[in-house]
Amino acid sequence: MLLEIEIISGPQDGMIITLTEENLITQWTRDNGSLLSFPWDKELGSPQAVIRYQGGVWEIESQDALHGLYVMNGGGKISGTNKIEIGQIYRANYTWLKIKNIQAD
Repeated sequence: MLLEIEIISGPQDGMIITLTEENLITQWTRDNGSLLSFPWDKELGSPQAVIRYQGGVWEIESQDALHGLYVMNGGGKISGTNKIEIGQIYRANYTWLKIKNIQAD
């Protein structure tokens, strides 16, 4: 299982983050320590969302942070747990992430 995420905003623009079996649960946060930590985005939640591999699919779960979590290409504001799909672009405050590749079991 593998999930490739491209950062498409801020000082890390263009960087690819790869999640694998070693990090099946990852927080999208402003705090340091996570693969998806963005300390430059001071209004991100702590955490903003949780990304996990569960039941054979990659999922993103909004953590009801102040500014919300959005799917920019057709989904609008999301809440709860949602399946991640290739090509989706997520936005939380000033941080934008694009799903580049997904491999599941």
